Amino acid sequence: MLKTLSLSQSLSLNDLAARTRTHQSTVSVVVKRLVESGLVRRAISEVDARSVDLTLTPRGGALLRKAPDAAQEHLIEGIERLSGLQRKALAASLHGLVRAMGLRDETPAMFFEEEAASKRKVRRARD
Repeated sequence: MLKTLSLSQSLSLNDLAARTRTHQSTVSVVVKRLVESGLVRRAISEVDARSVDLTLTPRGGALLRKAPDAAQEHLIEGIERLSGLQRKALAASLHGLVRAMGLRDETPAMFFEEEAASKRKVRRARD
């Protein structure tokens, strides 16, 4: 997300989600953490007061310059280079793998969702 933000002067949450091919709710959670860490700045849009503009902070830019490319970038770029027929074959193979693993009815949790659920359990246990 930092890389995507660095390529634009500012982006809305929805634009960032679209450009990173990530669900808006996931982007919202990640952006909240990036803002809390001082890596991203959130401001009310000057064009539409109902919208929020996200920009990379100098600290976020410095971290990004040190960071390796995200694996997702390479994955997306590689898939985009495949022909339509190759993409269909890949999709079919991945669906077969998911079925073979017995996971077809499960929704995978994101890393931060598992962490949040764990923290809620700890809080409930303390209360």
